[in-house]
Amino acid sequence: MLKIKCTSISEHGIMTKALIVGLAAILLLLPIISTRSVYASHLGTSSQIWGIEAALISKIHHFDPTTDTITPISRVPTSSNENGRGIASDGTNIWYTIVGDAFRGDGKIHKIAPTGGPDISTIPDPFGSNGSGIGALDFDGKDLWALSYLPSNNVETIFKLDSNSGTVLASCDVPFGDQGVGGDSLAIVNGKILTDAGELLNNLTEYNPPSGIGGACARTGNVFTLPVNVTGIDTDSAGNLLATDLFSLHNLGHAPYSTILASQPNAFPDEEDITTQPESNVQTNVCPEENVQHWDKIVFVIPNPQVAKRAHVPANTELDIKVLDDPHKVADIKQKVIDFLKLTSSDRNAIKIVDINYAIICALQAPPSIKTLSPLQSQSNVTSSSAAAKEKIDPDLLSRAGVKPQEENVTSALPPSK
Repeated sequence: MLKIKCTSISEHGIMTKALIVGLAAILLLLPIISTRSVYASHLGTSSQIWGIEAALISKIHHFDPTTDTITPISRVPTSSNENGRGIASDGTNIWYTIVGDAFRGDGKIHKIAPTGGPDISTIPDPFGSNGSGIGALDFDGKDLWALSYLPSNNVETIFKLDSNSGTVLASCDVPFGDQGVGGDSLAIVNGKILTDAGELLNNLTEYNPPSGIGGACARTGNVFTLPVNVTGIDTDSAGNLLATDLFSLHNLGHAPYSTILASQPNAFPDEEDITTQPESNVQTNVCPEENVQHWDKIVFVIPNPQVAKRAHVPANTELDIKVLDDPHKVADIKQKVIDFLKLTSSDRNAIKIVDINYAIICALQAPPSIKTLSPLQSQSNVTSSSAAAKEKIDPDLLSRAGVKPQEENVTSALPPSK
């Protein structure tokens, strides 16, 4: 394999997004059952990864984190002098770019099957043949994003492209990172742009996505210093930043990406860019609206010993109940406790509400009508708040279920068992 790198010139590859989404927490009048994907022992991610190498007649490689294996994916060369740069996955196929003589682009962004072979199709590179070329790619679930390779007037250009036609939907410029020949790192993370706009740099600047064509990209104010110099970046299904430095794959965790959580040594040698499958294209990640359940955890105290005795709970002790809620109605919290414990309205003043938390769960099937749910009285269903504090729901599981919590204060809300 011929690697076209030298001391003054570096090359870039493209990240393709592939992610295996963990199963969401499932709740149906049972304790929460969560199923997580098997993580690789080295890299510590559940997401499949693709990379393109900076080499003559570049190969695309696939990394399987469940087995820590790398498989080369053959592609039909489009010229005798090509050098891999950018790569992205649209959830079905792989997009890639190459440069040739003097590191100039071939005027195309290529689409290929994830198993390799000839190009399925191409769309135009905005710079045209023999232009600045594309150094990095990413896919946001709908549109393709591209970072120019060779700088012009000491700036790099970021494009938002229609992946069907190649039409430029928006664009803006960022300062060239002043390292190597051109730009090679680009990722869309939480709707923002992360890029170093250079080669083998350890600083990623965050920008707001452009709404028009031309002008400078607007910074968010976030600049992340990485523990390694990188060529390709992308996020996995858990939101970790994965990066390659031409020798190894690294898991840099969540922002500020300042720690190497895990590494896969000698993975993807010569890789210029990497990608994972965009989560928004994984349909199993979406929770049907009719299966979304809202559960309240109500923490309360009953100071009155007589009322506590009738409710079969200890007096002057923090307790909690978990009840299914209707998010479209105003809730009478004390009445929920009264109904659950089968007390009377005259006991209302004997109940002190301490705290209220909630959870949003993707159920195995649509919940029964809230009107048909009868309150259940069972000592085993009333727990102390200290015990309930251990019953936390992983917000990532809710996110991967297609359900977004409305508050940061999210705890598990186990329904009363029958």
